[in-house]
Amino acid sequence: MEQVVFIAGVRTSARDCVDELVKAVDFKKFDSTLNDVLKESNSLLSTPVLILYGLERSRGARDFSYGNYDFKEHELFKGAPRPIDKNCGPEKQHIVPYSLLTQAYGVESGGRISSHPINNIGNLTYLSHDMNGLDGLGSTPLDFTGEEQGNLDAHCLGAESLGLYRKIQPLLNADMAIGANRECLKDLFDKWTEARRQHIKEGFVQWLAELKSGWVDSDARKGDGMARIEPETPKLMGAAGSADLEYLIRKLDLDNRIEDRLIQLFGDSGWYPTGSDDSCLTLCWKHRNRQWIRNVRLDKQGLSAEINRIPQAVQFEPGLGVSDALGEFIGRILNCQQEARDHARRRDEEKKASKARIPPR
Repeated sequence: MEQVVFIAGVRTSARDCVDELVKAVDFKKFDSTLNDVLKESNSLLSTPVLILYGLERSRGARDFSYGNYDFKEHELFKGAPRPIDKNCGPEKQHIVPYSLLTQAYGVESGGRISSHPINNIGNLTYLSHDMNGLDGLGSTPLDFTGEEQGNLDAHCLGAESLGLYRKIQPLLNADMAIGANRECLKDLFDKWTEARRQHIKEGFVQWLAELKSGWVDSDARKGDGMARIEPETPKLMGAAGSADLEYLIRKLDLDNRIEDRLIQLFGDSGWYPTGSDDSCLTLCWKHRNRQWIRNVRLDKQGLSAEINRIPQAVQFEPGLGVSDALGEFIGRILNCQQEARDHARRRDEEKKASKARIPPR
């Protein structure tokens, strides 16, 4: 999560964000630390619990079979189990009911405590609003009898955790939870959540690996005509300046690789558009109110500019992306910018030395 926040804080393209995220994730470290993260995930609002919804949805999770419950004849449950997505109003559900666990752990009744092993991610899954509501489960324990294997897998319920849950089921009534079997229930609950956390961990690791492999595969095909999602142009852009150049460049519909490189180049401070339409962009680069790079013209065919008062141009080569010629042209622009900054620095030093009445270096 820290990697996501760090990368998202930089103004860049969505593609660059995912590129950097994929590079940043150390899969061995991720795998080894995830056990501790999930073990400490004891709040309904913890980040792993929130991401669990995305994991279960990505695996095609649905409500569990309505036929195992007394509410099966209710009008809300006459159809097929609802897919877990935004349309069903997904909600978190304690698999071993919260009300029984509070008695087993001696937690006072009332508002739901924010952080406790009862709320561990290993005991949570996502169901539709209807199945989780008063017309549905309420405080009834889940029953996985006859459930399709695909839906069990989607909810990260493997053979080991299911075996432990079946041992818990006979204890799931109020009298036994607070009686002689209280400690037995707590012991089995700890083992159950540990086993299910392992299934959830495997799901997260697989999900991230699929993201990485899928992104690397699509990135290898960039520039071959494959469509990609671009950020939408703001309806109201600010005063002319480099902040808006990204959107003006995207309007030209260049090769993805050329587009990305030019957005990086013209994202530097000092670039100003002097004219733009759907087929062409003209601009200049200023430093200390002086134009150093003039008459820059960018269109579908190529890039031209007046660098050090010398007109220069390069043509884009279809299918080659950032060619050597384009790379050299961009290098000349960068060198000119550095010369301008060096010139300004020397002038500042001369003025400072003059005021101090000592010879400049």
